[in-house]
Amino acid sequence: MGNTYLLPGDRVGLLDWQLMIRGRWSHDVTYFLMTALDTEYRRQHERDLLAYYLDRLRAGGVQTAPDMEAAWLLHRQTAIWGFLIGWMITSVENYGEEILHANLERLTAAVEDLETFAALGR
Repeated sequence: MGNTYLLPGDRVGLLDWQLMIRGRWSHDVTYFLMTALDTEYRRQHERDLLAYYLDRLRAGGVQTAPDMEAAWLLHRQTAIWGFLIGWMITSVENYGEEILHANLERLTAAVEDLETFAALGR
């Protein structure tokens, strides 16, 4: 919640300068879906949310937005990034036991659900 802000017209924004890199869209989208949503909600809605994100890219004029099949594969593969970089190497002192445990639980479930290690071989 500390990284979000409100904009006019019931819009919200997200700002995170922790790891400033140029990377794939999937680093942020996948990480956000897996840590911001509880596991059951993610399981029920992540395909639809990803499809909506891609639709919004296209509606905004992004001509290089991937098709759903390519995006889904990249989403599955990118799950490992949030798991390893985001939380496996984070000490409990950074965020506390409760937050660390919740994110590791959510990310572990996502990596298992999405068969991330099998997807990395593709």
